[in-house]
Amino acid sequence: MANLDKCLKREKFASFSFAVVVGNPSTSDNNAPNRFIPAYSVWDLSAEAKVWRDTVSIIAGVNNLFGANYYARIRADGIDPAAPTNWYAGVKVEF
Repeated sequence: MANLDKCLKREKFASFSFAVVVGNPSTSDNNAPNRFIPAYSVWDLSAEAKVWRDTVSIIAGVNNLFGANYYARIRADGIDPAAPTNWYAGVKVEF
């Protein structure tokens, strides 16, 4: 597994991208050949813009930017798929 990240910061704006790249992991402790999960990569993107002094910011982001199919959890009877592409937005207030 590799984590790749990149951050861009300016005086009033910051963006951050993050990727997780996973090879063909095994779901068993003994690396049984019939218990491998396909490789995947997941990219997230977020941004923050300060709109009033250094106190109020607008934040937004997208998780699983490219809609990758990957797993969230491994169980004895199979795997649970992870969340599809989703987004968020909000206001951040710091005191």
